[in-house]
Amino acid sequence: MMTPDEYSRRFLEQQALQPAERNATRGLCGRFLKGIKTEHFQVLSDEPGKLLSWVCSGEMLGGLLGLSPVAAMYSIGFRLDWVQCRLEDGTQFKLVVFPAADARGVVVTWEALWTLIAQSYGKEIDEAVTPFKQQLEDLDTTSGYASVLESGDTITQISNLSVAEKHKHPGFLSATKFLDIPKDERTLYHARGFLDHAVGCNHRFTGTGKSPDGDVEMMTFNKSISDIPGANMIPLQVTKSDLASFRASLKEKSKESGGST
Repeated sequence: MMTPDEYSRRFLEQQALQPAERNATRGLCGRFLKGIKTEHFQVLSDEPGKLLSWVCSGEMLGGLLGLSPVAAMYSIGFRLDWVQCRLEDGTQFKLVVFPAADARGVVVTWEALWTLIAQSYGKEIDEAVTPFKQQLEDLDTTSGYASVLESGDTITQISNLSVAEKHKHPGFLSATKFLDIPKDERTLYHARGFLDHAVGCNHRFTGTGKSPDGDVEMMTFNKSISDIPGANMIPLQVTKSDLASFRASLKEKSKESGGST
């Protein structure tokens, strides 16, 4: 099995897995981190109020080997417009890789998600979400679930803002703001906004335990990286030029396949 140190070296060298190595990363987990200051990279998620963190499964990490940092981030669901916004505000990116046994990650089906939310956010949030659970599970999230607020902003547009900006936005649905809405005024929009803004389940979340691309999706309780034995931090070089080149490559591939961007 591959160690975090070996994975880090191969990621930086963009050295893809060979067919005989298909299971080599199965014992690993990882998470992409973002931040401006050193302290932003000390926990799995430094965003205020984040109690749960998405982690990449070993299978997903294996698929990232051989890719550029931008391509790797895009492949696991980073929105390119969001990355562009973060580059504008000086955000840096890193990938932390660690042994899966130390992550205690959970494959995130809808059932597992409700359990994680109840365990991390508590009874009050669980009861606030419960009336909407079936509707949330029935949403076709990948086709644009987000209703538009009076301000004209959607759930996704608010998510694209910087941490400081979105937490100031009146439509941002943290756990506290979700609970502040009177019970008889809460809607499906508010519940889905809470899942996106507070929990991190964006428009690609399917609730099947796998992403739309078929990759296993895992989540763990937010924790300090220093508390995870064997964790290895990989600095990611992501520039505006890299992003522009990747957009151009996607556009070219779309033309070749007869699609549109």
